[in-house]
Amino acid sequence: LDGLYLYHSDYEPDTESSLNVAELYMFNSKIINNVVKDDLGTAFWSDYVDVITTYTELKHQNNQMDFNDMSTFLAQALDSPFEASQLIGASSIYTHLMIDEFQDINNSQWELMQRLILPSTMAHLIAIGDNDQAIYGFRGSTPKFIMDFEKIMPKAKVLNLSTNYRTGGNILSEAKKIIEDNQYRLPKQLNAFKQNQGQVIIHKSTFDQFSQSSPFLQALLRDVNDPLRAGNIAILTRYNSDAMLIIDWLARNKVYINAPAHLSLSKNKLYSTIMTIAYAFYQNNIQLFQTITRNVGFKAFKILVDETVKSDNIQQLSDLTQSLRSNMGLTDAQYMNIKNIDDLTRFISKYDDPSIKNVPFGEFFQHIQTLTSPYYSYMLKHKYIPEDSYSKIINYMYQLFLAAEDEGLSLEEFFQNEESKNTMVDMPSTNVEDVSVSSIHQSKGLEYDNVYLFGLKENTSDDSVILLEKILSYYFTNQDIVAIAQKRRTTQLLFMKNVQNLQNQFLNKFIRKNPISVVLNDDVFLENLSNLLHMKFDELEEERRLIYVGMTRAKSTLHLDSFIEMSPLLNPVIHN
Repeated sequence: LDGLYLYHSDYEPDTESSLNVAELYMFNSKIINNVVKDDLGTAFWSDYVDVITTYTELKHQNNQMDFNDMSTFLAQALDSPFEASQLIGASSIYTHLMIDEFQDINNSQWELMQRLILPSTMAHLIAIGDNDQAIYGFRGSTPKFIMDFEKIMPKAKVLNLSTNYRTGGNILSEAKKIIEDNQYRLPKQLNAFKQNQGQVIIHKSTFDQFSQSSPFLQALLRDVNDPLRAGNIAILTRYNSDAMLIIDWLARNKVYINAPAHLSLSKNKLYSTIMTIAYAFYQNNIQLFQTITRNVGFKAFKILVDETVKSDNIQQLSDLTQSLRSNMGLTDAQYMNIKNIDDLTRFISKYDDPSIKNVPFGEFFQHIQTLTSPYYSYMLKHKYIPEDSYSKIINYMYQLFLAAEDEGLSLEEFFQNEESKNTMVDMPSTNVEDVSVSSIHQSKGLEYDNVYLFGLKENTSDDSVILLEKILSYYFTNQDIVAIAQKRRTTQLLFMKNVQNLQNQFLNKFIRKNPISVVLNDDVFLENLSNLLHMKFDELEEERRLIYVGMTRAKSTLHLDSFIEMSPLLNPVIHN
């Protein structure tokens, strides 16, 4: 019934107990290094255990399983001698085994293979993969199995498939500049079948990524609308949030493409909150405003507003603040909320006539941000929402409002345009059939004539990690860190400055209290720093592999966006 047990007469649900995640956490907390725990805090891990425990119990109650459960339950079945004999017996009919995309295998999958497949079959294992395309570390995959394959399988014979038949030679030569900076990779020659073909176009810009004046986006728009264009187009993004914003930007410019529903900006909570506030004030609609008051002043303010609206029978948003001020015991924060509502009400009163054009939409947006800043500042401070995603969407929406200002729209036209755009994005029909948007992860294994790589933005500590990698090398040991203390003072200071840029509370606190000579010889500090750097270097190498995968999806033309906050990993291509 659940796709797992071979003989259900032996299955007694009442005897099954859900995984004790709390016990599992207590065990794994010994493995989770102090750096991670210090960064996230005990409150995070406590919440994490509560959430996962509840999630596990709900799955168990509803006889459901997720992707990870398939491996977990199979491993549990193999722990039963009877079920193991049944499973291994079933697999014994296979004499050869081929695993494709071998670079994406994880520890549990490899362990299951060894337990499930007979040794005689494993002796005829064909593993196909490319360590330079190992980009699924976030879900537990590791390139170590393909890197160490000859150690794992001592009798293995290696055949190199060194010719790239997809990517034009000019594009591949640029992609190689990125991947060859990685140290944890197999030595190989990469050759293009299409020598001297393909083109890399770099769009240099001092504008914001989503500015209407962005050369990258303007080139994309021309390309999409060009009736003589040869081949299809893929816009490949670093994150799904980037894909969502690109889809919306194209829709603003009357280009609508097929996309999953979850990539519609109108479904995003932050977008919805800001637009609801904007429209509620424009319509003077108190009921609409009540739906988002929690995002203005938290639960206490929502209760205050709801009670005031009910007791004073308020019908219009513009009448709210006067009634709110009559409440006794208002906090300073609530007085500030009331002032911000007043400011927004006065602003709207100047422009709510549909005939009024050239509305200062930038100022309108800033009023909305001021109103919501107490809530979102708190959420960001406590890491309840990801800062990068928040800032990305906020910045995009600011550009959206500024574009309306540049177009000289009225408030009514602005809201009509947004409603029309969102309707078209959500419609199943499309006016562009050969343009697609996806994350780079989703594009692996695919190919396109023309590729636009978007959203390759620097992370907070990218430059520091790159510099630390150069100082230590990928294969550093703890003794290599200690050796920094023996180097010149300038080298020591440079090293410590970039360690501090990694923004780890435990390390930074220790650095502030002790001289360099003590810091670099303290065993606890050394172990924590070593763990952190190994993790950062692994992330850096995977990021290079991700960019390489994105670049090599292009057959004919690759477009790159060179902007102020561009990832420094692109420097070998952009600046050479």
